[in-house]
Amino acid sequence: GILLFAWIWFVVKDRPETVEKSSHVPAQKPSLEGFLKPLKNIQNWYAGIYTSCLNLPIMVICALWGASYLKTVHMVTGTQASNIVMMIFFGSIIGCPLVGWMSDFIGKRKPLMIAGAIATFVTILPLLGTESQLSPDALKIIFFLIGIVVLGFLGSCGIYAPSDARKVSPNSQERVKKNLEEGKGLS
Repeated sequence: GILLFAWIWFVVKDRPETVEKSSHVPAQKPSLEGFLKPLKNIQNWYAGIYTSCLNLPIMVICALWGASYLKTVHMVTGTQASNIVMMIFFGSIIGCPLVGWMSDFIGKRKPLMIAGAIATFVTILPLLGTESQLSPDALKIIFFLIGIVVLGFLGSCGIYAPSDARKVSPNSQERVKKNLEEGKGLS
């Protein structure tokens, strides 16, 4: 941890060496209008609903009942259950850059968002209503794929990503818009 901190301290810079004064966006005072403007944009609500629904499996599996579900239904040990749930995060390490590259390559977000919703349903399907117990290795593969699909599409296909946020929603409005799109405004 100390070596990583030292490396970041010396390598990562807060800003480029040359900063243009004209590119600075002046700060605006927060106002009720600035709060309500992004709330009135229906696209922000669609983005929030999409993200909340797609994020639901991750919240349920990782944060709430994943290990308990695995121990009860698939009869794995506590350590195995933790390792299986952890595979979601390993999947996201591959999924986020992969889906981000794909969305940049095709230049469109909507087809990938639709594919992400379908792929999420398909990868979650083996966990729903299985009469037989799945092996720990099969569960690791399923959870790894869930990480690739769900977190990859959530982390890399943000609806607001293709637009310049400073031009669309100034400063304080961007916080409201981003919270809606991340689903925080709906949970």
